[in-house]
Amino acid sequence: MAIYGDEKHNVNEEHIDNTPSFTVRLEFTEIDAKNPLDAVKKILRWIENADRMGGAETFTYDVINEKTLEEFTVDMSEEEKDAVLPK
Repeated sequence: MAIYGDEKHNVNEEHIDNTPSFTVRLEFTEIDAKNPLDAVKKILRWIENADRMGGAETFTYDVINEKTLEEFTVDMSEEEKDAVLPK
């Protein structure tokens, strides 16, 4: 919710934004590395090189609707009609 107005316009209208917001997670597991920093550096290299390996469009993401708390899996390697599944 926001209230808009400025010195030129004496408007005090309330605006409720109904656009949902989401938490998006991309999880990597079982990363072989010497330490946490090396593990993150390895992931960063994978992401940077993703275009050569099919792009980030091939990753699977966990998504949560922050208002309803509904959880989904979004597999970007699938056709759009099949990409989103309830978790």
